[in-house]
Amino acid sequence: THLIDPQTPPGVYEGTISVGGATRKLKLIVQASIKVDVTPVVFTFQGTAPGKAHTTFITLTNNGNMPFQIPEVKHVTMVDMDYLCRATAIAIRSDGASKSYEAMMDELTRNVFKNMTDWLNASIKEAGQVLDPGEKKLVELTLTLPENAHMDRDYSGEIRPWDQVISYTIKSHNPIKPSKK
Repeated sequence: THLIDPQTPPGVYEGTISVGGATRKLKLIVQASIKVDVTPVVFTFQGTAPGKAHTTFITLTNNGNMPFQIPEVKHVTMVDMDYLCRATAIAIRSDGASKSYEAMMDELTRNVFKNMTDWLNASIKEAGQVLDPGEKKLVELTLTLPENAHMDRDYSGEIRPWDQVISYTIKSHNPIKPSKK
């Protein structure tokens, strides 16, 4: 077994090796490897007001053997985890549900459309910069809620800037008002 530095650039490397007292020619082919690690990969924020921006930092590490350009991240799906349950319950209780399956599904589709938010805007401030093999960089990630977000709903989703997954949850944090008796 012959180990090489993981950041060895791709290419063909020739040399000699001694095996059992004999010198032999050696040809080592190093394949291109893009491997970027992200930490942390799970975030929780508070506040779901329309247009609210949440900023955090992630560390990117280029563990491959090729330069890696930090990608632009643009629009990300933001899901209210209860919207499908809410839309389904409304559809099942609708007048059309007792008439036909198609009428219930039409009502379900209308409610999904009504309750689904626009895209969450995600951006990495350092997008376009290049990480050399072995380099590590702290970068700024900002998530901006769409204008049709609801202050009283919790949202979650995933950002997939390349082959990594960053998960987020945004909690509404609306204090419960005491009931009047």
